[in-house]
Amino acid sequence: MRTTIVCSSVLKLTIDYEKAKQLPIGKYVESDVVSVGGHLWRIDCYPRGHSEDDKGEYLSLFLAPVNMSNTRSANAILDVFLMDKDGKPSATDARRLLHAFEVNSDGYSWGWPKFVKGTNLEKDYVAEGHITIVCTIMVTDERPIPVPPSDIGTHLGSLLDHNDRADVTFIVEDQTFHAHRAFLAARSRVFKEELLAPWLRLQCLPLSGTTLHLLHSNVCFTSSTQTTCREMTSLGALLSRCFRISLPRQTATH
Repeated sequence: MRTTIVCSSVLKLTIDYEKAKQLPIGKYVESDVVSVGGHLWRIDCYPRGHSEDDKGEYLSLFLAPVNMSNTRSANAILDVFLMDKDGKPSATDARRLLHAFEVNSDGYSWGWPKFVKGTNLEKDYVAEGHITIVCTIMVTDERPIPVPPSDIGTHLGSLLDHNDRADVTFIVEDQTFHAHRAFLAARSRVFKEELLAPWLRLQCLPLSGTTLHLLHSNVCFTSSTQTTCREMTSLGALLSRCFRISLPRQTATH
């Protein structure tokens, strides 16, 4: 079984557009550092672009890991959209990326060199002298969930110890034992014949020495551990054995 854990953080960048236009190409403004999925991240925004080749015509946006040198790799998802002049999320200038950041990838960012063209930015997204970019950083962590060993025998045995919802009673000489017919029938063919026969639905079942011997033999030799069986001398021990021995695995055949 595997599970996917998703951690996330939302950042809203509000940038003074007039000041941003004065920045040289390749100069970025950075967001606060946030912790997501056990790693530190920030958003680097280049208002006039990341590369001289684009001549300052595009805004660039990148997701940058801050401390990947001493931690495990991470699968990161970045969702980004701009807020328009009316304060609504843009449907056209919205992006998503998924990237696997490896260990020792500090200084290595991933994103969009041409996130939005500068002319579109000024026309559609500058409100009161500012542009607003909303970024959601998500980190997925897939790992197996360890499954503890089964202790169903202990749980079923506790039913015998406390007689919870017992539906059959055994009488051996002057002793009375309460049990659960369905569980006993599942563990022994002799119990099954005695307890689940359609013509025999007794609530109280007297047992003779011969029947006890058959039950004892059946439980012992359908189990992989026979030493304990030889030591059982009472019906109580026999019933306990039926409840607590490991249940055999069923193998499907096709």
